[in-house]
Amino acid sequence: MDLEISGKVALITGSNRGIGKATAITLSKEGVNIALLARNEELLIETKNEISKVSSVKVEYFICDTKDNEQVRKTVLEIEKEFGKIDILVNCAAALP
Repeated sequence: MDLEISGKVALITGSNRGIGKATAITLSKEGVNIALLARNEELLIETKNEISKVSSVKVEYFICDTKDNEQVRKTVLEIEKEFGKIDILVNCAAALP
């Protein structure tokens, strides 16, 4: 399926497991560059590695607690610096501010 979103950048919170992880993998297969965001670095690394096996898109991970507004602001700035923009936001984190 071609969703015509190839080359876009997606920020996915809670992307280290469950729906967030599945969304990240699916979007990467559509050619979307992925910014993974969650609190657990080990699981983020696993997710990044899984995506790298099925897609050649740019994928980076960012450790962030979405309950901390200041941490979220700083992380979004890091993501924008790394990717240049954020086109798609998918909120799957268990706790949102």
